[in-house]
Amino acid sequence: MLYKDDNHCFACGDLNPEGLHMEVEKNNGRARAQVTLRPTHQGWKDMAHGGLVSTILDEIMAHAVVDQEPQAATVELKIRFRDRVPLGRALITEGWIVDRNRRRITAQGELRLKETGELLAKAESKFLIARSPG
Repeated sequence: MLYKDDNHCFACGDLNPEGLHMEVEKNNGRARAQVTLRPTHQGWKDMAHGGLVSTILDEIMAHAVVDQEPQAATVELKIRFRDRVPLGRALITEGWIVDRNRRRITAQGELRLKETGELLAKAESKFLIARSPG
C-alpha cells in the first residue's frame, strides 16, 4: 500500500479542525516550520504535553524526508527533552536528513524557542521507504 495525503494530518493538515496546521517549508532534504502551542496542548501546568512535542519533531523530520522520498514513513523515533516547552510562545522546528542507506533514511530534528533560539528538544528518527506494489 502506498501512502496518500488527504490533508487531514493532525500536524500539518489544513482540513483537520483540531490540528496544529503547521506550515512547513521544505528545501533539499531540510524542513522548517513555526508553531505556537495552545492551552489545549498542555501536559503539566503551563507546559506542552510531551506527546505533542514528539509529534512536532516527528512531523518536521518526516517533511524533510518526504521532500526527497515521498513514500517513506517513520519506523523509529527518539526524543531528548532539554527544557520545558512553553504554551503560547512561538517555536521554531527544523528537520534534516543525515543518512540514507537503500530503503532506510535517518533524520534529525530540533525544537527551539523562536525569540531566544534556546534548544528545547531534539530528536532522531529512522524512516523506511515503502516498496511499490506489484
